[in-house]
Amino acid sequence: MPIPNYQSIMLPVLKFLGDSQEHPLNEIIEHIYKTSNLTEEEKRRLLPSGREPIFRNRIRWARFYLEKAGLIESPRRAFSKITKRGLGILRDKPPKLTVKYLERFPEFVEFKTRKKEEEKDQVQRSFRYSLDPIELLENAHQKVMNCARARAICSCGVENSLKYIPAYEAIDYYNKFMDLLNKK
Repeated sequence: MPIPNYQSIMLPVLKFLGDSQEHPLNEIIEHIYKTSNLTEEEKRRLLPSGREPIFRNRIRWARFYLEKAGLIESPRRAFSKITKRGLGILRDKPPKLTVKYLERFPEFVEFKTRKKEEEKDQVQRSFRYSLDPIELLENAHQKVMNCARARAICSCGVENSLKYIPAYEAIDYYNKFMDLLNKK
C-alpha cells in the first residue's frame, strides 16, 4: 500500500482533534499510525534525507496546513487543538480535505500567496548574490540585446503576434527564430 499523502491525512487529524482537547504532536502521530492500514515497514520508511519517517513527516505537514487554514491552533509548542472553524468543518462532514478545500479560508490563501512571493524573492536574491557586479551587468546587457533582436525580428513581420513581448520571453523567441533560420 502506498504511503498516503499529507492531504489525505488532514481529515483524520482534524477528526482526532474533534474532542476539543489539547493533544501533543506525538499523540496525534500515534493515533494516525494506529488507524492507518500501513505495515510497520511502511511506517518506518525514511525520507531520502534519512532523518524522519515519511509517514510521520506527512502527518506533520497535514497538521501544519490545518493550522495555516485556521482549523486547528497550537496553544503551546508541539500541541494542537481544534478551533471553532475546525469544529464547523467536522459538522459539515466533508468526504476529504485538500489544499483546494483549504483555499476557501483567507488566512490560508494569504499564507500561500506570501510563501510564493518569498520563494520568488529568495530565488532572485540567491541568483543575484551568486554573481559578481560585472556578471550582473553582462547578464543585463545580454537580456537587452536579445530583447532588441527579438523585437526587431517581430517588427519585420515574422511572428507578428509577438510584437510586444516582455524581455524575459524575448530570449526564447529569438532562439526559436534562429533555430528556424538554421533549419532552412
